[in-house]
Amino acid sequence: MKKKISVILCAVCLAAVCVLMTACGGGGKYADSKYLGKWKATKAEYMGMELSVEEILGGEFSFTLDADGKVTLKVVDEEEKGSWEEVDGGIQLEGDEEMTFKDEEGVLKLDYQGVALTFEKE
Repeated sequence: MKKKISVILCAVCLAAVCVLMTACGGGGKYADSKYLGKWKATKAEYMGMELSVEEILGGEFSFTLDADGKVTLKVVDEEEKGSWEEVDGGIQLEGDEEMTFKDEEGVLKLDYQGVALTFEKE
């Protein structure tokens, strides 16, 4: 009887350790996403004219996507934190406002207040 109880206790302990190890690992919701990393606006188009991002915004526009679904967005000198998720055909950022980026052959495109921005991964 003691041996049977010991075997059951060992099995329960082993199961608990497996559950705890699984919960701690994994690397995040989007650990395998091709979108992870820093993306920077490299091109801006307004009313059919191509301009530099600096000319349109007065500085850099970039964001960094983390595996846990968090994003850090930098526009000129302001930084904002939010979340992101993969959506059909691209990604969506959520913070003070929602922005949807379309994946077009390895670059991300955003139409924002009449300006078409192209982002490339650094």
